[in-house]
Amino acid sequence: MRLTATKSAEGQWIARFSGPKLEGAREFRTLAAANRYLVRSFAAMFPEHRCTKRCRGGGRLNSVKRSLSPN
Repeated sequence: MRLTATKSAEGQWIARFSGPKLEGAREFRTLAAANRYLVRSFAAMFPEHRCTKRCRGGGRLNSVKRSLSPN
């Protein structure tokens, strides 16, 4: 799964996720909002994921999952 946020010519941030069987995008006003969307989307799509040293988020995804948990 690839997660990216790029700035459009109009100044909006385009958050995209793509993989072999899944693709989606959404516009945001800020990079921070685009990143939050990407991390939350990934956490919702892959609840079993546990970050390791191979993850670029440095464990951020697991902390986001904990904050989204109803417990």
